[in-house]
Amino acid sequence: MIYFHWIAGCLLGIVWFSRVADAALGVPSIADISRAEWDQTCRNSPRVSVIVPARNEEHDIEQTLHRLLALDYKNYEVIAVDDRSSDRTGEIIARLARSPEAHGILKVISIDELPSAWIGKTHAMWTAAQQATGDWLLFTDADVQFKPSSKLFLFLDIVPGKSPIRARETTWAWAHST
Repeated sequence: MIYFHWIAGCLLGIVWFSRVADAALGVPSIADISRAEWDQTCRNSPRVSVIVPARNEEHDIEQTLHRLLALDYKNYEVIAVDDRSSDRTGEIIARLARSPEAHGILKVISIDELPSAWIGKTHAMWTAAQQATGDWLLFTDADVQFKPSSKLFLFLDIVPGKSPIRARETTWAWAHST
């Protein structure tokens, strides 16, 4: 029986050593991730419209918009919709829209009345989508905090056409290619 264990151990050792040798010989060098083919940014940079409907969000809207304006993606716009707010949400959005960092990126829409047969948030989203210039629409809530370097728009290279997108950093999003 001792010979059996000795032979089995030697065979397992040989198999293990051959696997290690194959792995070592099969990897001639470590990949240089500084080369262009490893760049994970969007290659075609389609225009993205980020739509933020907000109603009575004075506590969150300023930080949310600051973070959206600081995204590391270059070809995007942010459309902030003040949806009949009774607090300072509209004032905060308007003040941010006048700031230098928002120039050319932040659009403001103010909704004063809700048409009949419409529900508030869906009307705000529809109104913003009608004014959006992006190839893709990204809907998010006013209390969602984005990371500027989150590479949020990398899915544009992966997802063809229309797809629901679930992202950890957003409550929900619907991407739409026009």
